[in-house]
Amino acid sequence: MSTSGLSGEDIVFRPVHRDDLLSLVHIDEETSGENRADYLARKLDAALDATWNIPISNVVEVKGDVVGFIMVQVASGEFGLPESVATIDTIGILPVYNGKGLAGELFSHTVTQLRKLGVTRIQTLVDWLDQDLIGFFASRGFAPGGMLFLEKNVD
Repeated sequence: MSTSGLSGEDIVFRPVHRDDLLSLVHIDEETSGENRADYLARKLDAALDATWNIPISNVVEVKGDVVGFIMVQVASGEFGLPESVATIDTIGILPVYNGKGLAGELFSHTVTQLRKLGVTRIQTLVDWLDQDLIGFFASRGFAPGGMLFLEKNVD
């Protein structure tokens, strides 16, 4: 494990649980500056709903405390695509752990799980102005995809 300054035995990667919600809200609020508890509750419900989703969302704990998370959905046949595609919906690490390699290790742990499920592609949406997040994904092989995100204001 390449997490700088952290002992391997202090770090645990595991599936997200419903009782992780308060930790997810705290991490998200620390990184976004907003309280999105309702949004994260819906995302957590969706992530844990195995009737339409393969539960792959994970957290990382340091010394028993949840300090990061990744929310992923796996779909097959969406938007006419024939392969299994994973979509990273939300990723967050407490700012005090930035630069320590935890986000990268959490991502790698999740990719290993996705590969075992036969997922052939991973996608995500990133704010064009969030250069740190774009850099994070670019350093892991992400590039602009072949599909174009379109939007329209509804007046």
